[in-house]
Amino acid sequence: MTARDRLCVGILWHQHQPFYRATLDGPPEGAYLLPWVRLHAVRDYYPMAMLIDEFPGVHATVNLVPSMVRQIEDYVEHGATDLWMELSLTPSRRLSESERGFVTARFFDADRRFEVEPHPRYAELYAKRRAGARMTDRDITDLRMWVNLAWFPPEARGGSMRLEDGGEISVAEFVGKGKGFDDDEIAVVLEAQLRLMRNVLPLHRRLAREGRIEVSVSPFYHPILPLVADSSLANIDAAGSRLPQRFSWPEDAHAQLERAAAFHADRFGAPGAEETIKAFEDFFKKAGAPVRLPEAGIPSADIPRIAENVMGLIRMWGLKHEQREIEKILSRAV
Repeated sequence: MTARDRLCVGILWHQHQPFYRATLDGPPEGAYLLPWVRLHAVRDYYPMAMLIDEFPGVHATVNLVPSMVRQIEDYVEHGATDLWMELSLTPSRRLSESERGFVTARFFDADRRFEVEPHPRYAELYAKRRAGARMTDRDITDLRMWVNLAWFPPEARGGSMRLEDGGEISVAEFVGKGKGFDDDEIAVVLEAQLRLMRNVLPLHRRLAREGRIEVSVSPFYHPILPLVADSSLANIDAAGSRLPQRFSWPEDAHAQLERAAAFHADRFGAPGAEETIKAFEDFFKKAGAPVRLPEAGIPSADIPRIAENVMGLIRMWGLKHEQREIEKILSRAV
């Protein structure tokens, strides 16, 4: 097989969550309204990065949205919990009627085919809810367990899963037990989730240092940025569409970029301008493309104008570089 016969595939995993915290200044316990950062960190964010670690020849780009990273940190560093976690930890006999109703209605929010139906007790409880039958305390307790147990990846449900810190986790014992759980066992499973969450960011940092993945970043709270700048832009590909009252906050769009760049640099480091330019140069050299400006038909006298255009992008991205620094870098290409 020649190089021309190969299909080059770029893998980009976009890991994002909106900000679920109800208040910024309240207590961390129960601060999050929804559990998706916690559950997806357990099922997806750590196991997917672990797959890259297991296959040295595979490289990927992982987009970690700052609002999602911030929430992981809140769980593992500040003791934050979510409503679902608090209800999971509350003994069934102490749940109010409204809380029991919430558990019965919402603790099946999982993939039916892959997370509910493969587990007989979870499937049994789902069938009972669909039939409108009242859940007993034992049913509610098992449901409080399964809504957490089913989100573990297959490696942890069927055996032992290694962690970046050198430890291991396994919930195979509880999957095998299936039903008749107690409150202490539920607490053990939730602690296993937190242990796994504590390893998500360290694993990504190591893989990035080793060149196995590239960590990219999105605007801080993952908005549709052009619409933040001007909601009328929604008409670009749908002329004549009826839109709500115009919203235009370009300053907020800029702040989303600036905050994301600073947050990402603090958590994962950021290459300097020269390092970034060199990486591009190396890439184009390997591809046989022009690297020097004369090779591309660009005279050196155009460097200030090119640098000025580059500075427009740099300012938009919220990065901190001077135009003379960019001109110096470009001058190397003459």
